[in-house]
Amino acid sequence: MLPTRLGNAYEFIAEDGDWCVDTAEDTVYLKYSGNPNDSEIIAGNIEQLMVFDGTYEKCVHDIVIDGFRFEYASWYRPDSDLGFVAVQASLSYEENDAGGLDMIKTFGTVDAKNSYGLEFVNNTFCHLGGSALDLDIGCREILVQGNNFYDLSNNAIMVGNMMAVDAHPNRDDMRRRVYNIRILNNHMTDNGADYPGAVTLLVGHATDIEIAYNEIHHVPYTGISLGWGWGGHDTDPNDPTIDGGHYVHHDHIHNIMQKMYDGGAVYTLGSQPGTRVEYNVFHDQYHDYGTMYWDDGSRGISMTHNCVYDSLRNVIMKGAKNVSRDNYFERVDNMMFGLYDDTNILEPNTHVTDMNFPLELLNGAGLRPEFYHLQPKY
Repeated sequence: MLPTRLGNAYEFIAEDGDWCVDTAEDTVYLKYSGNPNDSEIIAGNIEQLMVFDGTYEKCVHDIVIDGFRFEYASWYRPDSDLGFVAVQASLSYEENDAGGLDMIKTFGTVDAKNSYGLEFVNNTFCHLGGSALDLDIGCREILVQGNNFYDLSNNAIMVGNMMAVDAHPNRDDMRRRVYNIRILNNHMTDNGADYPGAVTLLVGHATDIEIAYNEIHHVPYTGISLGWGWGGHDTDPNDPTIDGGHYVHHDHIHNIMQKMYDGGAVYTLGSQPGTRVEYNVFHDQYHDYGTMYWDDGSRGISMTHNCVYDSLRNVIMKGAKNVSRDNYFERVDNMMFGLYDDTNILEPNTHVTDMNFPLELLNGAGLRPEFYHLQPKY
């Protein structure tokens, strides 16, 4: 893989505002035509701003985080001896004590483990080096509503984890399970600013996650990613993962895939029975593949009553026992990249001309009126 960007070297400083950090000399170099003493210059030094670190026996619970502004935190993994080579969604491999490889997330600037009854409401997450909010192992019954996420180097929200033990916590301890998280009426834009393989909203191994009335736009890669493992964590039908029961509805996702390929507005991996994606509006996907994208191992996932327009490809469906029905597509010549299994259902769907989509669908997706203030004022 060829690098897409080089930075943080003195030799690259050329234009006004360029800068770099020499950690060995503990020095910041900045090219600046003005007087730095007349400007506010902020250099974030710490990596995490708020951590809820519960245990199986003693959980963090019943706390409301309301009206905070989380900003100017850093992330030093790329500068460490480990470096950072992203696999997907800003995840990377790290060697474990047994000599194998674990899939490691970019940690959250605000991080919760073994927590329940938390509410993150009316907060702002911006100018952050790591991922913004991570609801990790043992999190359940949590509300994320009315928050603004923008100018983020990595993912905006992460739910659950991606290792095999998280797909099958019953083998270890069911208290690891992540479930019943509601993510409602949030505005998310401009994540992946430094690491464009980041997704905006990442759900790993989890159960019953509701994602509704959010607006996601102008991002380099996928809007919502559900599941993990490409089917490798659920090869035995008698030993299913915990994944499934997710409800993604009334979201407005647009101007996505601006830099990367092989993603979509909603992208799924692995078996997730009972998962529904419906009444959403998707448009302006710049690069392939499917705006509604069932990737490897996807099973039991239905996407219905969605509107798709101004996108390169409406649907790519892999896996088995998935349903695309009663959707409204502006184009029919980009319908499917592949089918792969005769148990998948891709009809009936409706071809729409002259933008004559049902108004109740167009008007019903995205932020509700009481949250319009989250949208940028252009």
